[in-house]
Amino acid sequence: SGWQVPIQQASIKIIGPTPPKLACYTGAVGLSGKDCSINEVSSTITASNITSGSDFTVEALWPAGTVSTLLAPYVTPWWVNALIILAVLYVLTGIGLLIAALIRWLGIRSAEKRARNDQTIIAQYEPPKDLTPGEIGFVTDNKITLVEVTATLIQAAVTGFIKIEQVKEKSLLKKAEYKLIKFKDFAGLNPHEQTLLTVMFDGKSEINLKDIDKTAVPKAIQNYQDNLRDDLKTKGLYTKTSKFTSAAVAGSLFVLLFLSFTPFVFVSIALIVPIPLYLYKRAGQSVRRTPEGLKTWAYVEGFKLFLSVTEKDRLAFTDAPARTPKQFSKFLPYAVALGVEKEWAKQFEGIDITQSTGWYGGNANAFTAGYLVGNLSDSFASTVAT
Repeated sequence: SGWQVPIQQASIKIIGPTPPKLACYTGAVGLSGKDCSINEVSSTITASNITSGSDFTVEALWPAGTVSTLLAPYVTPWWVNALIILAVLYVLTGIGLLIAALIRWLGIRSAEKRARNDQTIIAQYEPPKDLTPGEIGFVTDNKITLVEVTATLIQAAVTGFIKIEQVKEKSLLKKAEYKLIKFKDFAGLNPHEQTLLTVMFDGKSEINLKDIDKTAVPKAIQNYQDNLRDDLKTKGLYTKTSKFTSAAVAGSLFVLLFLSFTPFVFVSIALIVPIPLYLYKRAGQSVRRTPEGLKTWAYVEGFKLFLSVTEKDRLAFTDAPARTPKQFSKFLPYAVALGVEKEWAKQFEGIDITQSTGWYGGNANAFTAGYLVGNLSDSFASTVAT
């Protein structure tokens, strides 16, 4: 229907699996005229003189099931199935490696904890020999932060290599400012301390902490941290000093998930195995102390106990040395590294410590142990961090 001109003749040939039963109809819509002919042999239907707007309908019937038996079901190519299997195995391998990395890390961590619990902690009145404040700070918690850097600067001042001078007091909105004055060559310091201070001073005899090289110093701090770890391994206290944390796992998973929702989804799929494999390797490099390192850890904890006890608890130490101004300065860098500087300073409340703090210059009226330790360590850390 819908033809706008008459059709003189039209033919339709039906091709199928077998000759069908045919019928044809012509005429206007709704009529059942049969002005058409059927050739059963050739399965051809012909209609003549189809007027405009008329229909020409052909009906072809086969027995039920004739066509469906010829429609072969779709068979997935073998290589597609193989790729699917390989992809599943690939993902399962990545998940397995990630679980293995966590188990490996937790196992090492648990073994370290059991080994520490087997140690006996006794109050010690001197820091371990041949260990710098920075190294002691790492031994206690296996971490190196700017606290260890601050302790190193104070140690250099206490031992006469530099002087720390406050040039601007702390205000409500601004931190205190400090300058460092070099007194003598750094050759007498530990190599990792010497390198750090050499970069900070950059050939000058006096520097303001806020003016230090913001590019070179952070690199020097990183080298300081790496060299400190190496020194502890050289001294036989650690077999491994790399830090592997749950944050590494969480960060890696975040990267994979993030890429999965971007156009780089295939990158995420490709990294499903390499990233867990890297984490598994890193887990095996987690911090591990040697037997000697465990003994040193217990000794450091004993020293930390001595630095942090209250006056009441100190009385239990029958052989503890008397508190003197010199002792305050001597052990201050270690207290800072161990995070107990406030407790150490509190033990000297009411004691004039100015006679042993010539390495520090600042407001004499505000020069109390609490002010010195709290304000100085905070300011050092924030200054170096920026």
